[in-house]
Amino acid sequence: MLKCENVTFCYESEEGENRIILDDVSLQIEKGSFVAVLGRNGSGKSTLAKHFNGVLVPQKGRVYANGMPTDEEKNLFEIRRSVGMVFQNPDNQIVATTVEEDVAFGLENLGVPYEEMHKRVNEALKSVGMYEYRHKEPHLLSGGQKQRVAIAGVIAMKPECIIFDEPTAMLDPKGRKEVMETIKKLNGEMGITIVLITHFMEEAAKSERVIVMDKGKIVMDDKPGKVFSSVEEITRLGLDVPAVTKLCNLLIKKGIDIRGEMLRTKECAEALDTLLREREC
Repeated sequence: MLKCENVTFCYESEEGENRIILDDVSLQIEKGSFVAVLGRNGSGKSTLAKHFNGVLVPQKGRVYANGMPTDEEKNLFEIRRSVGMVFQNPDNQIVATTVEEDVAFGLENLGVPYEEMHKRVNEALKSVGMYEYRHKEPHLLSGGQKQRVAIAGVIAMKPECIIFDEPTAMLDPKGRKEVMETIKKLNGEMGITIVLITHFMEEAAKSERVIVMDKGKIVMDDKPGKVFSSVEEITRLGLDVPAVTKLCNLLIKKGIDIRGEMLRTKECAEALDTLLREREC
């Protein structure tokens, strides 16, 4: 679905010097996958996200979206139709006075016929659990609900891939849960390729693959369990691990043989229960 070949991108500093943000990055993201991208501020993860649908283009190397080079202007319309983006501030993505008008905005710009547009809007709102709010004014919604409306606006365009650039950063725990449930549904039930840029480790743990960036380079790329089991390395990179993984790591250091790649509370509880039962025997 997405492919980077030796991508380098620099910003010019106030002193006139080039600051490397992406440094010879190469990767592939398969169709239908759910990939999380982690990294501390300035690691290059958001800049990478903007390369995936041509918001930015590499200064060296090349990016392909669904097989199309993003640096060829003739491809941009189709690329941005097939690779949608959702950003962190939902208020910046609301453009209309009612929910259904907001979801229809992009379709109107594409000239989609009214009946088809009406059908797509309803389907998109139902898919994110916001259909009953279709006549509401967006400013009356919670942060999580606004973000789901923004996601519906992207879904209505029928993308094959959605890039989420820290979509829960400005939300409370309830809003984060709502958005993450929606993201999981889009991937699991609709087969949409998901790339989630996040700084919440528990969100990344729900993906199939975790990419960790540091100083513009990919420094880790594996399944969540493998990545987060490297507690010392993750900590060295200025990141954290899910609370359950941290607990299990502490127990292992205390000599408690709780092995496995623990990411969820239930897994940890079951492993501890098994250990206690074995000791009782």
